[in-house]
Amino acid sequence: MQHATLTQVREGRGGRMVEIEEDVLDICRRIQEIEPSLGVDYNEDGQYFRIYQLIRGEKHTVTTTTELTSELVERIRRLAHPSYDFAGELERLDDEGTRQRRQAFREKVGEVGEELYHAMRKDLQVKDRIWLPRGIED
Repeated sequence: MQHATLTQVREGRGGRMVEIEEDVLDICRRIQEIEPSLGVDYNEDGQYFRIYQLIRGEKHTVTTTTELTSELVERIRRLAHPSYDFAGELERLDDEGTRQRRQAFREKVGEVGEELYHAMRKDLQVKDRIWLPRGIED
């Protein structure tokens, strides 16, 4: 599922929103089965879909997406479940992002970094030493 970018949302601000009641994959119907107060509309200027919840006649954005897929339905189902831990999900996504960035950095710098490390140790004439406290004999 691809969320709408901040640029898309900004471009769509104040743009025409078209209510989507039916689609080819029945995503809108499946979303409303999860929670009847949910709905889908499309922002023509930003070119993204907005999933909203109607509360006391006012639409509140739940999420945005660039396409309606079954993955979106599963995400909405998880969000609607009473035991869903939103803070835990955000933390998990943050940790996953950090792991991916570190892995990408390791892949990019790994071998060259090791060579640089050994070259610097050689240039600086760094030698491995072990310091033993007094009284310990070899």
